[in-house]
This record gives sequence, C-alpha cells and structure tokens, in this order.
Amino acid sequence: AVQRAATQGRDGKGTVVVWASSNNKDYVCSTDLLDMSGLPFVLGVTGASDEDRRLDKSGYGPCLDVMAPTRPDKGSDIQGSWNVVSTDLQGADGYNSSHPVDFDDPLNPCAVCDEVTGLDYTVCFGGNSAGAPMIGGVAGLVLASDAETRGTDDSPLTAEQVRRVIHDTCDKINDSRGFYHVE
Repeated sequence: AVQRAATQGRDGKGTVVVWASSNNKDYVCSTDLLDMSGLPFVLGVTGASDEDRRLDKSGYGPCLDVMAPTRPDKGSDIQGSWNVVSTDLQGADGYNSSHPVDFDDPLNPCAVCDEVTGLDYTVCFGGNSAGAPMIGGVAGLVLASDAETRGTDDSPLTAEQVRRVIHDTCDKINDSRGFYHVE
C-alpha cells in the first residue's frame, strides 16, 4: 500500500511518503531488517542534534535521505539540543502529565520550558518521530512553492522530484563529525 501511494498517488505523480527511521540504533539499510525508512520510494529521516550529529539511538545508513533536527535523549553524550514544541493530549491525559519534569536534573533540556507551556503542549517531543514531520513540512512547501510559481493549484512535480529537491538542497554534513552512515 505504501509503495503504491508513493509511486501511483496524486494521479500517477506519486505521494511524498516521509518515514522516520528506527530509534533502536539500527543499520536500516539491511535486507535483514525491515525498516520502512530505508525503502527506496520513501523519504527516510533520521534525527540530528543542532550540531549535525546523529542521535545516539537513531537509525543510520546510506539508504536514508536526510537528517532533521530534534532533541537528543536524556543522558545522551551528543551535545546540542532542539526542544521541539508539539500539541499534546489535553490535561491529565497528555504526555506532560505522565512524564513529569525533573527540575533538579541538569541533563533535562525541557525543564525550563515545560513549566511555561502547560499541559496541552510539550516541548519534550524528540527523536526521529519529531524530525520526520519537519521534513514532511518541507516537502509540502516544495510542492506549494512549485504550484505557486506555475500559477496552478497543483504541482506537476513527481514524488521522486520532490525527494531529489530536498536531498540536493539540504546541508551536507561532514562524515567525520556526524557519523551518520556508520555505527
């Protein structure tokens, strides 16, 4: 179903399918491990710090397309952090209430902000699941910008062309610093 959407959706132009890599520190390009982010017809995303370092638990491998900024795990040796704000279930049913902030923990980058956001939002959304929606938003902007430039309601770009635009225009990081292809 995903392959059909990616290749035949939007009247044959393909739907841009964005998939977050595993949070299990896996090499996702192996045929032994079925990780949707490594499939050739999806835009595979793994997480990075604001210093362009792959996060400790993020999937890796050359089959992934891009890295997106997100928050490192608590206790990670990766420096730099992005507090990703997201809506949350309202009130006591939300993420904020089930994962209380430890204000005495200097390694918790969310401690300062959670007090301000209230229970209906969280700034502790992290991992690859936080990075993938950012790339989905970029894909939407590529399509919208192309349609606006052409003066149409719909972009004629194929999903593969959108994927190529994102891949070709994103910042390239240094292998020796980012360690994003290898363990």
